[in-house]
Amino acid sequence: MKTNLSMHSNRRRRRNERGFFAVIVIMMLLAIMLIYVASNTRVLNELHQELKWIEHKQLQRMDGRQPQDGAVIQSQTNQPAQSNSARTSSP
Repeated sequence: MKTNLSMHSNRRRRRNERGFFAVIVIMMLLAIMLIYVASNTRVLNELHQELKWIEHKQLQRMDGRQPQDGAVIQSQTNQPAQSNSARTSSP
């Protein structure tokens, strides 16, 4: 009778040990996921701040408040450039 009780308690102990191990593994995975989410949130906030800064600088440049370092901006069209002979001859 003692052998049956000891075998039964050994099985129960093994199940408890497996359950404990499973809980530890799940908690570790959860901790890793939380770290991942926290770091991604921080990076997204930094990118949002940088995007706001870039937008602010572009709006300043478009308003003419900031000099453009002497650069001349030419508008490009879809029409091909005309040669000198095409300009002088008119039909």
